[in-house]
Order: sequence, then structure tokens, then C-alpha cells
Amino acid sequence: MPPTPEDVAPALLATIREEFTRNLGGRERAALLLEQIQSGAGTYRQANEYAQQVGEALADAFRANLSGSVLPDGRMYWNIADRVVRPMLEQDHDLVAAAAEQVQTALNEAAGLGIKAQAVPLDEARVKGFLDRLASEANYDDVAWILGEPVVNFSLAVVDESIRRNVEFQGRSGLRPRVIRRAEARCCRWCSNLAGTYTYPSVPQDVYRRHERCRCTVEYDPGDGRRQDVWSKQWTDAGDSATMEARKTVGLPATGRRFQSEELLQTHFAKHQAEYGTISIPEYLRQAGELADAGASEDVAQLQRSDGSISKYRFSTNDFVVVNADGTIRTFFKPVDKEAYWQYELDRN
Repeated sequence: MPPTPEDVAPALLATIREEFTRNLGGRERAALLLEQIQSGAGTYRQANEYAQQVGEALADAFRANLSGSVLPDGRMYWNIADRVVRPMLEQDHDLVAAAAEQVQTALNEAAGLGIKAQAVPLDEARVKGFLDRLASEANYDDVAWILGEPVVNFSLAVVDESIRRNVEFQGRSGLRPRVIRRAEARCCRWCSNLAGTYTYPSVPQDVYRRHERCRCTVEYDPGDGRRQDVWSKQWTDAGDSATMEARKTVGLPATGRRFQSEELLQTHFAKHQAEYGTISIPEYLRQAGELADAGASEDVAQLQRSDGSISKYRFSTNDFVVVNADGTIRTFFKPVDKEAYWQYELDRN
């Protein structure tokens, strides 16, 4: 009786994972790059090269252990791909994303930026693209190439996405980071045209993209150390102690409400930014502070909570804020359920 998808998946995953670990562990260059990154001395060039090493090690593991001869009916059924290919792509992503985050953290610290590095989530759409394409062919060997160079490209794209997220986050915080795209030798015309240095916000999205077998590098530069006031649009030098202190609060205004911590502000901004459209961190905080300071009225309802905090809801804008007893802001967002959420707040308190 031929093996079923349920029979082969666990063993295949274990074999491929073991091979991948052995492949990556045997690459001296990968070990050296990771050591540099973890020591805080790595750059995005090292992260890019490390991503390539990880992607190649995984592609080699797929190539050595996957073929039509080991699959039921010679086919990569979707549920096999989901249980074998997906976990390995997730492992690749986790390794590269962690390295990229360590690089960004070190670069932020070196530039005197009190800003947390932005993590890169798994690209679910891209993973699903792998699985759907693998399952679309009756014969796995006809589509085995998908787990070769495209896997390396997937790995490199994690670093590109890390740069994009951090550059855009810092740009919205009042900084003006730069992106440098360097073309590899004998690259195509498309890549040659993209090579150059771009300052936020004038960074084309194509700068972060790469075609198959592209080995161009994308790098991050914190800029000239100056920060722009989001209201006056004036630039101040990083050497100014007041500016350095302001950086620790990610572009917050000099006076007014604060969140409980910088980390909480960044977390809530990242979570609720989409609810406010194209908004910067300072503007998000300004709106939260405005509602926190607003008195009770027909438009603004408020409630003293059992823990001493105060919650407020503005009906006209569907904004909800919680102010701690010490005056700091705990959260600010637009409830999905709108007025029903405020009623729930009243009922539970």
C-alpha cells in the first residue's frame, strides 16, 4: 500500500530539519557572520549575507531530501507542503529576522536613537504562494525548482523588509533615515536603475524588492543625526542634549501627556496606526493627549474605573483612551464595535 500524505510528512520534516541544521552549522562563513551580528558589530551587509547563507542551506536540504520518488503518487500534496515546507520556511524566517533585528538594534544604539528595532512578521502570503505552487503540479519534480533559488530570495527579502519597516517607522517619528541600494556586478538594467541613496520619505518601494537570483544589497543609514520637529518642520542637531533626550521618547512633544513607557507607545502605535490612516507617532500621541485632557460633555463620556484610571470615549470620532491614575496614557484606539464598546466598558466597571 503506498504511503499517505499523513504517513510521510513527519519523517520528511524531521529529515529536512536535521539536514538544514547540519548544512548551516557546517558553513563557517554563516557562523562568523552570526557571531559578528550577535556581538553588536554587524551591519545590514552582514545580515544580507547571513540570509543568503541560511537560504542556500535550506534550499540544499530540500534538494537532497525531496523528490517525486519519496512523495505519494510523486506529488507534493498541499497538506504535505503545509506540514513540511511551511515549518522550514518559518524557521528560515525566524533565524534571519532575529539577525536583522539585532543589527537594527545595534545601529539604533550607535546612532543614539532611543527607538526599538521593528521586528519583521512572517510573510504569510509568500509562504502560501510556495505551498499553492508546489501543490499545483501533478509531478513534484516538475516544480521542485520552487524550493531552490526562490527560497534564497525569500530569505533575503526578510532583511529588505526589516530595513523598510525600520526606515518608515523612524521616518514617521520625525527622523530622516536613508536607504542605500547597491547593485551587484553585471546586474540587470532594472537593478542598475534602482542603485543609489534615498532619504525618507523619498524612497521608492521598488528599492526593497528583488527579482530571482538578485544579489543586490539594501542598507540602512540613520541620516545626518538631525531630527525634524513635526510641527515647525525645523531641523535640530543630534549634539543638542535636548534633542538627544527627545529621541528617547521617539519624537514626542516637549510637554503634555505621555504613555506609560516608550515601548508601550510604540506597541500601541504599531497596533492601531491603520485605524488613523497616514499618521505619525507624535500626531497619534497628540490626539490621545487631547482626548485625555478633554472634559466630559455631550460628545465625550468618561468613567472612573475601579483601579483609579479614567476611560474616555468621544462619540463623534470613535476614539477611546484610558488615562492612568498618574496621568500617563495606557491605551488609545478606535473600537471596532464603536458605541457598543463604550457600553461594554460601562457594564464591566
